[in-house]
Amino acid sequence: MTKADPEWFYSVAGKLSEAATSFEARFTALDQKLNVSRSAGSYTTGGPRWSTSYDQSASDVFEVGSLGVMAATVLAKLVHEAGLNEAKAENESSPNGPQERTPTPPSGSKINHAMHPSKLSVGGDNSKPDHWSLIADYVKKEWADCDEERIRAAGTAFSSFGTESQKQATELWNACTAVFTDERQRGYPEISEMVTEIANVCGALKGEVASDLGVACEAVGAKASEMKKLGQTSLTILHYIILSYEVDKVLARRLPWGDRIRKGIDRLIEFNKKEYAKANDKLMKSIDQTVDQAAESNEGINNTATTDAKFLSNLLDRIPRQTDPIRNRTKEENEAAGDEGERRAGINPRGRKREVRVIVDTGSGPVAREVVPDRIDDVNRQVTEVKNTNEIRPDRVQILAEAEWARQNGYTMTLVVDHRTVINDPKIQEMVNNGQIQVVRKELDDAYF
Repeated sequence: MTKADPEWFYSVAGKLSEAATSFEARFTALDQKLNVSRSAGSYTTGGPRWSTSYDQSASDVFEVGSLGVMAATVLAKLVHEAGLNEAKAENESSPNGPQERTPTPPSGSKINHAMHPSKLSVGGDNSKPDHWSLIADYVKKEWADCDEERIRAAGTAFSSFGTESQKQATELWNACTAVFTDERQRGYPEISEMVTEIANVCGALKGEVASDLGVACEAVGAKASEMKKLGQTSLTILHYIILSYEVDKVLARRLPWGDRIRKGIDRLIEFNKKEYAKANDKLMKSIDQTVDQAAESNEGINNTATTDAKFLSNLLDRIPRQTDPIRNRTKEENEAAGDEGERRAGINPRGRKREVRVIVDTGSGPVAREVVPDRIDDVNRQVTEVKNTNEIRPDRVQILAEAEWARQNGYTMTLVVDHRTVINDPKIQEMVNNGQIQVVRKELDDAYF
């Protein structure tokens, strides 16, 4: 049997390291392209449904991919170390012969926890189309105040990222197995084991979930664009119809029975307003239905991300995105975990925070509360609270108070929690269900074997 060549290992390690660095840079670039803040809309029910689905799915895309980046870096070092061991053994067995080189390990990515998007889509601008006041008293569905163009742009970015990731992951697999051939895998069990881990890394990097999210964004953005244009056009038509009727009313003053004629015209105006309102409701309902379909499809993104991430457990030496509670931590350890959770959610735990005061009923009557949300974004009118805990019940008063302050001041409320965190308070769960609180799950903690 041919002896293992250290260069095989160095070559594969280099490819894995380069891929890790490249994917990290591409995730950073993708985040910069996602101009989604307050793009989902605040309209019922599609706005909150889409923001919850999009923000969670986007987080999942970044999370599983960046975990793949971390795993690729670890694997690169392990493979390189195997090459060094082969070289060391060869050099020691033949001290007077040609010496195998022992290069330094490749650096790979520097990230030590999962990456996440920096912007939240939750919220809208409460915009209304021209002439909305004509039907405002008759509609049952709110105008969809989403930014469909930015939703579609996000879809394009995710689709392009997914396509390129699939290509790059395939190239990585082909390049590595061109060195670690089937014959070499059969001859060296450790190489076969490495190839299995390479497959797991490529699975996490392949970008399937990014492509899926891209399709969902395009569907929602396209439908919203189509329906809103139809709605705007119909309102313009209604505007001119009513102008025509108003002219007729002026002329009717000169005619016998003019008052009766004007009353008849007023009834026609009201009839048209009601009919156009019904038509607008159908358009908005069509957007809601598309959002529902896209959100249901996006549920598969979460499942795929969890499955792909768990195949990285051996390399990461922990269970990614685990859902079991973490026990037996001291108070100091819990406080440190809270700070770490905020960092992973993109918030500086030592940064300046703002205390707010609100009157809130948490179950025993209205009471004044002072709370300090982890982040108040006044530009995008978003409140964010991070809880890296097993459950949220101990923090219910704080969460309810922040949600009430957000509601009273026209802000959205996002609760960022770990994958293990249980929403075990009925009132908070009700607010999640009706869209007043948005929950986004992220890997805020590590669970080690």
